[in-house]
Amino acid sequence: MAFCPKCGFKNDDDALFCRQCGASFNRDQASAPAAAPVQTASPVNDALSSVVQQEQIRASEIEKIDNMLKHFRSKQKLYEDYDTCIRNKAMLNDPSQIHVEGTKKAWPFLVFGPIIAVPGTYFALASLVNSRLPMWLAAFVFAIGVGLLVFGIIRSVKNRKLTGKFMSETSEQTGTHMTELAEKLQTHYEQFGPCELELKDTEPKRLEKLKEYISTGKADTVEEAVKILHREFR
Repeated sequence: MAFCPKCGFKNDDDALFCRQCGASFNRDQASAPAAAPVQTASPVNDALSSVVQQEQIRASEIEKIDNMLKHFRSKQKLYEDYDTCIRNKAMLNDPSQIHVEGTKKAWPFLVFGPIIAVPGTYFALASLVNSRLPMWLAAFVFAIGVGLLVFGIIRSVKNRKLTGKFMSETSEQTGTHMTELAEKLQTHYEQFGPCELELKDTEPKRLEKLKEYISTGKADTVEEAVKILHREFR
């Protein structure tokens, strides 16, 4: 059979012209089949293929996170205790936010002591000029004011000592406990094997957040989800 070089129609071996399109062809060309028409890719097919591929990638990334959750969720309590230690350490940097058992308010005495002592001083000075003003009353008012002020100072010093002791002990305990927790978490992290996440990002609540980002299409890969997580939780 001879194939038309123009349309590819099958002709007899001795044909000089194509019975389909009438094209003339020589014997060398007629023996070869016409080249198959080139098919151009459809934009719709390309889009569908891209969506399917993207969904497959997301499903694979979600499966990774699920495997991590199975391993790291068993240590949720360790992560929570570690976060508590971090908060305690931050609290120690601001003594005004700390209430230590045994401490009592000192500011009322430090404020009202001078307020009472100042008029007492004035009355005492006035009684030296005017004998009608009893000196004993002025001295009594002054003594009450000074007494309140001294009492406030003593209480304030005591509060500082108690707070300082509490902060020192808490800081030491927190540091020791944090070290122990960090070692346990690091051991558990290494038991998982090769992991593309840092230890801090394997906290189960963070893993759930990463899974949410990918499931909702906010991110396509774990790497993209981690970047979003770090931006939102600086």
